[in-house]
Amino acid sequence: MIFKVAWKNIITNPLSSFLSATLFAISIIIILLLSIVGYQLEEKFDASRKRVHMVVGAPGSEMDLIMSSIYHISPPVQNIKIKDAAFVIADPSVSVVPLAMGDHWAEDGGKGHGEDVERRRIVGTDTSYLSLYDVDVETGRVWNEDMEVVVGSEVHSLGLDIGDKFVGVHGFVGGGEDAHVHEDQLYTVVGILEPSGTVLDQLILCSVESVWHVHEGHGHGGSDDNRSKMAGVRQEFQPPAPDLIYLPLNPQEQDSIRSIINQKIDNIKKFTAVDSFKLDNPMSASSRIKQDMLRIRSNLKSIIKHANLLAGNHYGELLGVMPDSSFSIRDSFSMAGVSIPSQLKRDISTLETLSNSNETIPGLIQKARVLEGVTYDFVFGYERVKTDSLIQVRREMMRKRGVKIDKHYLLNHMDKEITSLLVTFRGGAGGLRLAGTIKEDYQNRLGVAMVEVQVDNLYGLVEPGIKYIKLVAYIIMVVSGISVLISLVKSLRERKYEMALMRVMGATQIKIFLLILLEGMILSILGFVLGFIAAHLLAEVLAGQLKAEYHYNFTGFIFLKSELWVLLITLGIGFVSALIPALMIMWTNISKTLSKQ
Repeated sequence: MIFKVAWKNIITNPLSSFLSATLFAISIIIILLLSIVGYQLEEKFDASRKRVHMVVGAPGSEMDLIMSSIYHISPPVQNIKIKDAAFVIADPSVSVVPLAMGDHWAEDGGKGHGEDVERRRIVGTDTSYLSLYDVDVETGRVWNEDMEVVVGSEVHSLGLDIGDKFVGVHGFVGGGEDAHVHEDQLYTVVGILEPSGTVLDQLILCSVESVWHVHEGHGHGGSDDNRSKMAGVRQEFQPPAPDLIYLPLNPQEQDSIRSIINQKIDNIKKFTAVDSFKLDNPMSASSRIKQDMLRIRSNLKSIIKHANLLAGNHYGELLGVMPDSSFSIRDSFSMAGVSIPSQLKRDISTLETLSNSNETIPGLIQKARVLEGVTYDFVFGYERVKTDSLIQVRREMMRKRGVKIDKHYLLNHMDKEITSLLVTFRGGAGGLRLAGTIKEDYQNRLGVAMVEVQVDNLYGLVEPGIKYIKLVAYIIMVVSGISVLISLVKSLRERKYEMALMRVMGATQIKIFLLILLEGMILSILGFVLGFIAAHLLAEVLAGQLKAEYHYNFTGFIFLKSELWVLLITLGIGFVSALIPALMIMWTNISKTLSKQ
């Protein structure tokens, strides 16, 4: 009976009631929509990072490394050489999952270039990628041969099934009208992964060797022969030395400059006088060889600068590209010590001869520039030896504890390239030491990103905005409560006589009190129901756009525990809004009201 009367009182003021319920609904829509979408994004992002602690890839943005290698949303900058990352792969304190990328599958076989064409990334890896996410093959089997692939459940829903053959399209998102299609290389689907709610659902996985095989001879960096050809082109098109215009230096000035050059050459000879440097303490970063090579480099720069004065050129203008060294310093190292190659000594001894004549100054500058590059190689090679030594010590310690460590298969392909490594720490501080080594000594060859730090940074960028929007929604909810209060107070002023008659006819103060409270509660519940339905419908519409953007499965028909709290807050605001007018009418003087009427 009370509910019926309360409902009639609400519909007798449709405009005011509609406004109050609509304000409630708007606040509910904002709060629930953000909660539904935010929860699913966080759930899927957390599931996709799984047990990955660190990502190693090309130098650049750490966030790009995370987004490209864990979530597969953005394209990676470039590949890395296995020989540069070998110390990470071989380190026993971590386990690694290699990723080799560069192509994608297009729904139309790469013939079209519209945005409506479904595309999914092809990733070369090994079965440790599946183990990382605890995912198994639901139908078929895992790849055994090159050019065999397994597809994620979401990719399977787009039409790829066991036995299907398809071509890879170069690039990550289509690449425009000149995108290259690898028509001579066909992939074969041999398995379908079980649904996991992770990034694996949207990927096509194959062996790393398959990716290398597809790109050999296509100019994408997969072939060693191709890289050698490109290196030859680089040498062939080096800018020639310009015609030299000698400064009008008098003989005394020329002798003075030449004397400085010879003094620098003598300094270099002193630093290369020993036959080898023993690695007695590989933990020491201030080894003599590193110090001496840095000193040699400093003297070589001085030689180049003064030789350019003799040649009439400004420092650094003679050669635009530093020539490649004619031998590999790193390949000559051994674990016992680091020898000074005899060829390096011979090259340094020629500097003095070249400095004695103006006609040989261009050769002096050329040789000094080459040796400057060699010193860089030498320092980098020493760091590799030091790191390898530390790895061997750690491997020996783990063997003594009974841990079996096998050589990683990637170390048999040192001259190949991959895109990145997903690194999981086995325990201890070994992984953190690796990150420090990369940042300190390999910053020009490798990049590293700590997953938890970057994901926290990502959430840190988004969460404040979500919190402020939710705060605005709660303010709107409070305003809707004030609207209910004003509506009820205004209604009661018009209905005082009606309420007094109800009291005369036998209605108690408690019944009148509950009637007004019920009106406020009905308005708040009505607003919540409208907002609840609208929020979930909008989330379902938005799910399609999110799926197209991130390739994850989203839904609007998911119900969270937080929605119960929103309901309770809504009821609380409705109760408080109706409480004041309910108390006002409860203590109204009946006789005065009726006498005035």
